Amino acid sequence: MWGDEGGFGGGGYQGGTNYTNYGTNAGFSSPQLGSQEQRGGRSRSMLPVTVHQLMTAEQHDDAFLINGREVHQITFVGRIVTVQESSTNILYKIHDNTADPCEVRRWIDSDDSTADIDKRSECREGVVVRVFGHLRSFQGHQNVVAFAVNPVTDFNEVTFHILDVVHAHLALTKAASIPMAGAESAQSSTFGAGTSHSYGQKANSGMTAAQTDVYHCIQQCGQETGIYIGDLLTQCRQKHIGDMDVRQAVDFLSNEGHVYSTIDDDHYKATDS
Repeated sequence: MWGDEGGFGGGGYQGGTNYTNYGTNAGFSSPQLGSQEQRGGRSRSMLPVTVHQLMTAEQHDDAFLINGREVHQITFVGRIVTVQESSTNILYKIHDNTADPCEVRRWIDSDDSTADIDKRSECREGVVVRVFGHLRSFQGHQNVVAFAVNPVTDFNEVTFHILDVVHAHLALTKAASIPMAGAESAQSSTFGAGTSHSYGQKANSGMTAAQTDVYHCIQQCGQETGIYIGDLLTQCRQKHIGDMDVRQAVDFLSNEGHVYSTIDDDHYKATDS
């Protein structure tokens, strides 16, 4: 727990957030190898991290490596230290007791819904939040560009995040010792299975009609492991969306942070489902 000297406390636990990270079998899910390599080396899933891991990530051109693996979308939990709001963005400084506070920038969209605006107002100094975003570097300083900053309402979410970070670290360091030939045939799951966090109903901003329909199909799936790609294709055919268009839409939604893979690269869940 973090107190006012740099920990949790005063930051709003009221119950209700469901954060579990279990796959179809008991136990935490592990990173999938092989398929991520085939897709440019970038993980489509949410990698749970600490601020220290973010600040010490190795940078190679535009890519960041944590535990020797390239990361794209990350999530961490911390307490807001300061908030600076302008007309275009909000700059948070957030810490989790593992390093100096991390700068997190959340851009303000003119299409933000009332729910988005209300959620922003809850993210004030002293509140514990979960951040979803991308690791970036500006003038040699690493920071996070967030597509969601959600208040934490259940302390269990903090506990699960800590366990998730430990498991992810162990899974990735173990995977790094596996020869690539063996890694490519590994049958394991991606991070993030079962995570459920709401951050508003604005994911259709800037999307095509097909991307919006695909997103809604994924969002409406009530399965803990997300929607199976085969079922998604079937639903979208009924909307007269071709299979190739569906897969391209999934790629777009994943890259934009609206959806993520869960137990494998054939199951997807909306970040705000």
